[in-house]
Amino acid sequence: AALAELPNGRIVRDRHLLAVVEMVCREATEVAKAEGARVDQEELRHRTLLVAKRTAANRASMLQDLDRHHRTEIDAITGSIVRAAKRHRIPVPLNAALYALVRARETEF
Repeated sequence: AALAELPNGRIVRDRHLLAVVEMVCREATEVAKAEGARVDQEELRHRTLLVAKRTAANRASMLQDLDRHHRTEIDAITGSIVRAAKRHRIPVPLNAALYALVRARETEF
């Protein structure tokens, strides 16, 4: 939502954004399992979309941070997935791309 600069509710209504959520959840689930966590990909996807629905009119905190020229929580969220994936040699191309894009936006300020 932050990179698309859209309210949370658009995630659940746009097939392209839904596909992104699906892929991000797939990658994150694989990494979480490698870390020893018991995670169900469909449950993660369901909860992610449920939050987006319940906060449909809201703008993601990460988007608000970017708009205010503040650092985001990307390092704690997606960065942790990317770092764990690297430790386990698991490819996470979408998470890595999202992480790099947000970090690039942060370097503007």
